[in-house]
Amino acid sequence: MDTDDTVCYTSTVKPISVSPRRNGSYCEQAADGLRKRIARKEYPVGTPLPSLREIAKSSGASLNVVRHALSLLKAEGLVRPRPRIGTIVLKPSD
Repeated sequence: MDTDDTVCYTSTVKPISVSPRRNGSYCEQAADGLRKRIARKEYPVGTPLPSLREIAKSSGASLNVVRHALSLLKAEGLVRPRPRIGTIVLKPSD
């Protein structure tokens, strides 16, 4: 690769809408967006979610907001953090 070549990486994470004008805290809005994507199977059971940084960048939210949103989903049994793997989507209990 020449020094003039530029590599551009794009994220495949679709943005999650987080806005101060919407009802609910940023954490609740981010959790709701992720919850909807899990329900629509955009994030299939058994696969890892995008990284915290990718989710934060796509939503415009801080890492702390995304961490809290994932903790809400973990409490609901929708995801499980796995060291060195990521946050895995679990099968929803009906």
